Amino acid sequence: MRNGWRDQAGSNADRTRSGGRPARVGFEAVVPNPKLKLLDQVREVMRLRHYSIRIENSYCDWIRRHVKFHGMRTREELLPGDLLQLTAGSG
Repeated sequence: MRNGWRDQAGSNADRTRSGGRPARVGFEAVVPNPKLKLLDQVREVMRLRHYSIRIENSYCDWIRRHVKFHGMRTREELLPGDLLQLTAGSG
């Protein structure tokens, strides 16, 4: 049996990636304002994606703890395993 919505032009079958998953349209290309501070960029993107205010606050709190834990180092100075140090100490 065929569904009417699958027969329409522009269905998900037309918008698939090479892996067969549907392509994500819209918010994947959100680029925050580079003039803003890091947490302001995070809040901007989360509001565009319609996250709840509690999730936004929780994510920002984790980012704040991560930055403080690593001594305010920049992203380029951090090593790939540095995130694991913060999360391993909390368990």
